Amino acid sequence: MRINLNKRLRLFLIFVLLILTIALTYTNVVALEASFHPILIGYQTVAYDSIYYSELMTPNPFSHGTNVTICKPIIKYENLSVLASIILYSNYSKILGTNELINVTHFPEYIAKYLLIYIKNVSCFKYNVILYDVGVYNITLLNGTAKGQLLLPVSALSYALNNISHYIPGNYEIIVRLCYNNKTSCTIIYSQGNCLNLKNNNIVVAYEGKIKENYINTTGNSFPLQLLQELCIHVRSYPNYSNLTYYEIVVNTTLGSLIYKKGITNSSIIPLNVTNISNYISELLYKYGVYSSGFDIIVYIKNKSGNYTLDPYIVISNNAGFITITSYNSTVNMPVYLKEDFNKLNFVYSALPGAALILLLSLTKNKEESLEERTMRKLRKVKKILIEASERPFVKEIIRVNDVDDIIKYSANLGKPIILYKGKNVLEVWSIDNDIGYVYSVNS
Repeated sequence: MRINLNKRLRLFLIFVLLILTIALTYTNVVALEASFHPILIGYQTVAYDSIYYSELMTPNPFSHGTNVTICKPIIKYENLSVLASIILYSNYSKILGTNELINVTHFPEYIAKYLLIYIKNVSCFKYNVILYDVGVYNITLLNGTAKGQLLLPVSALSYALNNISHYIPGNYEIIVRLCYNNKTSCTIIYSQGNCLNLKNNNIVVAYEGKIKENYINTTGNSFPLQLLQELCIHVRSYPNYSNLTYYEIVVNTTLGSLIYKKGITNSSIIPLNVTNISNYISELLYKYGVYSSGFDIIVYIKNKSGNYTLDPYIVISNNAGFITITSYNSTVNMPVYLKEDFNKLNFVYSALPGAALILLLSLTKNKEESLEERTMRKLRKVKKILIEASERPFVKEIIRVNDVDDIIKYSANLGKPIILYKGKNVLEVWSIDNDIGYVYSVNS
């Protein structure tokens, strides 16, 4: 049997239970979804490179460190008798009365068929013919072993010098390297108008003798370039030591960027001869007519610490002859997430108000409105013309009606008040017109 409840009370309970069910269900669904999507709370360093620097510097009162004595090989410069001659085309040989011009350093391209290069009193030597432009192009055209002399077609040399410049502008030279008995000679061929010019360099010979030189081994990240002999970058990976370190040295100048060197080392030290790099940069800038006292050397490093790959890079800046070193990106940071566990019993708890709502709907019903309650509800709508009387109205004629709505309509049409009388076990609603009373009665 269903229980009768006051309509308002029943609606209030339904509303409260429905809101609780929706709110708890929504909260649990959001919590369940959050359990599948952990929250980022920060980062943890799982691997890193410890980077520091050491420098060999010329002894001076401003640098403090460990005194180091280094034995360097004695270098001697010596000239090797490299001679050059040209073999003429037949029509020019008839005009000049000879097939060969000896010891030439400058000649028009169109008269020479071959360029003949040889080393005096040497019967066999190795050679390399290289097309070269500082910082732009460097390719071997010919190499091998020559017996007695090296014969080079002049037309091929001219084509190599002029053709490449149409595609990649630059100041190209052909370098002819002759090697004999651990001695190397460089003959430089360059074009000037319609002529070829030859220039010989000295031979550099390293002897077994050594000389001792004193330096200061210091650590730091800023120092003057003129005092620096050698810079070493020390890279140590943690928590696991890296067996191989890959590095790439890139030079940044006002002309742009170029790769100076690539290498692999199985130690934790990357040596850099900053002076040589500085001279190389100065040569480039001078060649293209650019002056700048500043440049950057960027050393890109790649190594491994366990399963993690580290990619630090080091910027070596030269500002008016003063070097500063800064390292970047030397750590591997992994995100740390917080995962909130979801209690499945929460869905049971959220189902309790839903179950209570179902029970309320199935076991209760709205209490039926009594005739007296219905009458009073309708009268409250017209309370502006309603008068409650303590005594029963007295009229000559009484007309009883069957519906309180008739009394309300009648009073509204006549502009008369509605009189409410509550007697013992009776409720009467009156509308009086002159001595005629219209009444609706309800037993209470």
